[in-house]
Amino acid sequence: MEIQTLLDLLGFSDIRSARKFCTENKIPLLNLGKRVYTHALFLDLYVEKKITAFVDENYTNPSEILAAVKSEDKDQLLKAMETLSGDDEVKVKLKVNKSEMSQASKKLLDQLKSA
Repeated sequence: MEIQTLLDLLGFSDIRSARKFCTENKIPLLNLGKRVYTHALFLDLYVEKKITAFVDENYTNPSEILAAVKSEDKDQLLKAMETLSGDDEVKVKLKVNKSEMSQASKKLLDQLKSA
């Protein structure tokens, strides 16, 4: 995968940002001539690691959910997610820079945090 594709995928506009992301997440970059490449498998593993961490942290039955994700079985995934009892909550951690948010966004975020 060429670095330009990686820029688009990650939403970066600057190659330095993509290089920093790759360095921090141990994704190798290969310089071949005037072009820079990485192998898509490293990105796939990074995404899988993040999904696994999220599911382990937020669900009571992570092995069932991860098995459904790996097999790409939507019905099995739905069933595994429905096995949560009414008391269980899925916690989502938000990283937000409030100085870049609109007033409406700040108000919504505050409402979500207080709920």
